[in-house]
Amino acid sequence: MSMLVQWLVVAALMAWSLGFVLRRYVPAIWLQSFSASLQARGFGRLAAMVAPAAKAGCDNGCSSCAPSCSSHAEAPAVPEPVKWRSSGACH
Repeated sequence: MSMLVQWLVVAALMAWSLGFVLRRYVPAIWLQSFSASLQARGFGRLAAMVAPAAKAGCDNGCSSCAPSCSSHAEAPAVPEPVKWRSSGACH
């Protein structure tokens, strides 16, 4: 019986690890489409767990917030040329 419990614990840890890695490194568009397909099949709770988290702020890809975000954007920095100093001595 203890062998079965060990296998169940290992399987649970592996499933959690796989879920963590997939959620972290799979592109959000793939997770979104997978979540939509789960929702269409009736797995609403699982679809909510798989769905990518919505980003707040100007970098969320929402075109409706672009005017409000552009007013807060900083001007791009102007690159400055490198200024060489002469040391006066050879090394």
